[in-house]
Amino acid sequence: MATSERNGFKFIGWGLLLIILFTGYLISFFEDLNTFFLFLLISEIVLVFIYIRRFNGLQITIARIILGCVFIYSGLVKGIDPVGTEYRIVDYFIAFGMDWANPLALPLSVILNAVEFTLGVFLVFNVNIKIT
Repeated sequence: MATSERNGFKFIGWGLLLIILFTGYLISFFEDLNTFFLFLLISEIVLVFIYIRRFNGLQITIARIILGCVFIYSGLVKGIDPVGTEYRIVDYFIAFGMDWANPLALPLSVILNAVEFTLGVFLVFNVNIKIT
């Protein structure tokens, strides 16, 4: 394979990474277009699976650290107010007709917060990455 083709393939990974980050940024401004952005993100994920071999170690490390930071932030925010997360879980239980599970909402909230934060730390520090 010629070096120009290899360089072109290298830019596919960087381009996909930047497009995914930019799409995630746009979602916060255009909340009316949720269906469009959901379709766009799903198609980007499909493209990532198609071109998975085009990503180098640096690109994977950047994506891993960004995802880990998102998990850490989300786990911390939910951990500050586990009762608020409990209310959301209870709402889901009611919506799915599982009222019997309402007493489990607070323990599930605490477990969710702990697991989310722990997975974020594991991703950032590259701990047991295959299991994480």
